[in-house]
Amino acid sequence: MNSTRTGSSTSACRNTYLAPNPFILLPFNAGPRICLGQQFAYQESSFFLIRLLQRFSAFRLAPDAQPEESKPPRSWQESGTEMQKREKITFGTSLTMYAKGVGTDG
Repeated sequence: MNSTRTGSSTSACRNTYLAPNPFILLPFNAGPRICLGQQFAYQESSFFLIRLLQRFSAFRLAPDAQPEESKPPRSWQESGTEMQKREKITFGTSLTMYAKGVGTDG
């Protein structure tokens, strides 16, 4: 079976499988069997990205490889618009994990 994945089918898969069960893809597992090397892997990947960014002075994106839905609106591309001056790329991620203990009675 030869099928090509498009953006819509990928988002459909994401909505079908990942949204109802966010633990379907856990590269480091979770809970009591969490990977002991998780923090080391995060540290190594951070080190790699920092060294990569230090090595190159500039990056140029290929506009033809960028999906249409990720491009800024055409109104922002007019010279001198306020939005173009403020537009910046911000990467971020967040993961909040906590443990709740069960109290003991007496």
